[in-house]
Amino acid sequence: MMVTPHLKEAIGCLGTINRDTEWIWIDQICINQEDDLERAVQVGMMKDIYASCKGTIIWLGSHVEEIETVPTLVERLSIFYAEDMNPDGIRKRSRYTRAEYESLKLPPAHDTAWDALNNILCRPWFIRSWVIQETALSRHLPRILCGTEELSWRSFVSATLWVLDISYEFTPLSRTPANVPALRSIKFFNELLTFGLPWDLMTLLNKSIQSKASEPRDRVYSLLALTNEFGDKGSLPPALRADYQKPVGTIFRDVTRHIISTTKSLRIFTLIRYTPDWNSLPSWVIDFSANAEWFRISYFSWDPYSKNGHSLMEISNDAAGGHQVVIDNYLPDHVLGLQGLRIDNIDEISDIMKQDEVSSFNLTVWKAWKKACERLSSRYQTIEAIARAFMVTLTADWSLSDSQRIGDLPLIYFWRYLLDVCNESSTNPALKDAFNAERAYIRDIISAETERANDENLFSLHLDAAHERRLFFSKDLAYIGLGPKILEKDDIICVLFGGATPFVLRPPGDQYRLVGECYVYELMTGEAIQDWKSGKHTLNDFQIY
Repeated sequence: MMVTPHLKEAIGCLGTINRDTEWIWIDQICINQEDDLERAVQVGMMKDIYASCKGTIIWLGSHVEEIETVPTLVERLSIFYAEDMNPDGIRKRSRYTRAEYESLKLPPAHDTAWDALNNILCRPWFIRSWVIQETALSRHLPRILCGTEELSWRSFVSATLWVLDISYEFTPLSRTPANVPALRSIKFFNELLTFGLPWDLMTLLNKSIQSKASEPRDRVYSLLALTNEFGDKGSLPPALRADYQKPVGTIFRDVTRHIISTTKSLRIFTLIRYTPDWNSLPSWVIDFSANAEWFRISYFSWDPYSKNGHSLMEISNDAAGGHQVVIDNYLPDHVLGLQGLRIDNIDEISDIMKQDEVSSFNLTVWKAWKKACERLSSRYQTIEAIARAFMVTLTADWSLSDSQRIGDLPLIYFWRYLLDVCNESSTNPALKDAFNAERAYIRDIISAETERANDENLFSLHLDAAHERRLFFSKDLAYIGLGPKILEKDDIICVLFGGATPFVLRPPGDQYRLVGECYVYELMTGEAIQDWKSGKHTLNDFQIY
């Protein structure tokens, strides 16, 4: 039997550690990867295989230079994580300020422990689809092995959660964004082990959006053992049964329709966070193998009333006012028929706000702010009302904690951010005079502002929702919104039944393309439904292909 060099090295390292059994189950050896039928059968057996194991060993790859310095750093970070937790499990703060972080006296950026930890977090193991169930189905806490060095799972997880949740931008790890998928995966693994199984499939797909699989079907199949989809006799619905001979597009279509039908919601559309290829898949079908290019607008929290499995519920946003999905089941398989309200057309859009181009991002925001002052004056009577609409929309009313969102902040946070934008962008000669005038105006507002902000950078730290998106203004009703980077003038804003957010559709004819979810100020909590009930909107059928 042939083994890969990577597997050969792993077997050699596994022989150096203490374990309770002589036998180790390795999928690359125990499953014939060339036999589609065997692979499909094995997918259905994974839960039983892991339930029979005494434990799970995670081998991250070969030795990392200076790895012996990592346990001390990890242990210290894990202590901070514990100290930042209240007895009820809720964090004491949403983010560290720079001053708070620096007071911790952690090792400096050039310390080799940070480099070694970063090297570990950039290992591909963390974002492989199949390792999710390897971790979740383990009967005991997994053991982490890097080369022959063993790391404590509990300390490693606590340390990385502390970094990801409240201090990332201040740590040396922030110099390498490639480690973020691993940090998010570790948080997901911890939730699986903490809350137990089963989980809702939609939730699993959402949480694993950054996972990778060389076989695209495995983005779904690798999660099935963790779901609540098994019937009384232990069988899966036809749409979810593993079949490596079925076309990928058909699988993705059937899974998308199954989730919409069983959940009675359009939560699955929050996974459309990529540039779609409408020639390969209908616009409403989720490409589960696509790379996520931007953050979701929807904000999810655990559903405390879930009966059949752990799931996420939408909080704060409820554009459809509680109305569930209404599907037309008499259309061709490639067409999804939904009901909802047509609100307005998009009339003007901003440039794409690129995360990796700070100067370009700031200039785009400033131009959009000036346009907002012009376009929203018919809807809002004061500059403060326009500023709040802009502030909330730019961040999609980002959640600061379970009880506070950006919209709850005093406006001084936004004015200070806008002043920073002016200061950083005023080097453009063509716009220098305009920036100077704006800067003086904002300074006057800040000096007259009586509310004090504890952290001047709080607003600028929560612009993730804007990255790789465009701001837009609607044609007739003067709405301001935030939508996908592929949106265009004359696209339409809709509220579809079952949707937590409004959506953007493109009407090339009698049918529509789904462009994606959007945030529209004053349309996020059922306002359109109230307008419909009062006769301001009419009910529409939308055929999306």
